[in-house]
Amino acid sequence: MRVLTGIMRSLPLRALRRTACFAAAALLPVSARPQMPTYRVLPRITIAEQYLLRSINAERAAVGLRPVHFSLELQDAAHRHALLMARTNSLEHQLRGEPDLLHRGISAGARFYRITENIGVGPSILDMHVALMHSPHHRENILDDQVSAIGISVIQVRGYFWAVEDFSDTAG
Repeated sequence: MRVLTGIMRSLPLRALRRTACFAAAALLPVSARPQMPTYRVLPRITIAEQYLLRSINAERAAVGLRPVHFSLELQDAAHRHALLMARTNSLEHQLRGEPDLLHRGISAGARFYRITENIGVGPSILDMHVALMHSPHHRENILDDQVSAIGISVIQVRGYFWAVEDFSDTAG
């Protein structure tokens, strides 16, 4: 005990308080510990992609649907397709020599039972989202109550934004 007391005297008071707080918190049952808010950091998501994610979830909330969560796997599939569309200057759901949407999602590592896609190109992300919401098929994908995940990729080339929104349910 003498050694412990000597060590305790040599630690600054701030460190002793911090150690005492951590020790006391460790003794509390999990339900009694204060809950810290959790913030999910979305790696590799651009401001344009964040805007589309927030806009889509706002549209879904307006009609009573749960938000979709961001999927890095679906983003990878969307990104590969957006790059190819921008590179070939073609707005298509499947370009020559490219796998279809189902196989793009699978090869990116996404697990799902259902997958759909919106694509768009334009000088403004805001205008593109409005246009997608005014298109019955694209609006249906955005407001589909069977999807729970989304991957979004936006590529800017020569003043135009090429966007891909891949939606899916999530499988176990």
